[in-house]
Amino acid sequence: MAQDEVQRPSDWPNDVVRTYFRYPRGLVFGALIPKGEYLNISLLGDGLTPDAVADFLEAQGLAPSLAPPQGSLCGCTPRIAVQPAQRIFGDRWVAVGDAAVTRLYKDGIGSALATAEAAMKAAVLRGIGADDFRRFYAPVCRRIAQDNLYGKWLVRLWSRALTTPPALRAWKRILGEEARGSERHRTQMRILWGMLTGDEPYRALLRLALSPRSLGGLTKAFLQGRRG
Repeated sequence: MAQDEVQRPSDWPNDVVRTYFRYPRGLVFGALIPKGEYLNISLLGDGLTPDAVADFLEAQGLAPSLAPPQGSLCGCTPRIAVQPAQRIFGDRWVAVGDAAVTRLYKDGIGSALATAEAAMKAAVLRGIGADDFRRFYAPVCRRIAQDNLYGKWLVRLWSRALTTPPALRAWKRILGEEARGSERHRTQMRILWGMLTGDEPYRALLRLALSPRSLGGLTKAFLQGRRG
């Protein structure tokens, strides 16, 4: 990842999160999140460089409003866990959180809480041997890791749509239509929001993305785009 924080310009809304895709190269998504007087810049991608934040702002046309004198405050390029550890327990020890498994690209605190709670229950109620953790702790970690597989498929579908102009136009069209309609029918917005926030399991989001309603709506938007 690449992250930074800048002074929030006076004309920048303090209650709106903005997300961007595609640029710079390797970017999965970039988010600008107001936090009081500051604006958090968070980029997720593959092979991001120390200059990724500057490149991102330039690509989105944001550099003039976010350039110095506001300037960078605390830039960094941290690495994140993207797959489970090979060994997460043994006799009288257990790993939790990022040291064991975490939700893909999301919710590190929530995953730490879930794994720590499962480890505590196993140790207090069952025992502290390797077999105890295998039976009563490992299943929780497996469920998180299995859900991440659905997340990887969602990211692949998303990345393919972003690089396929007809699919991207159809997706943008239906997002616009959903924004003007009832919240009950905001399928694509729900999928996008869930991927960005982690509000729902990836399994549920992928099932929704491949549902007749989702595919039917995208097909309709695609055909409308072809007819102009």
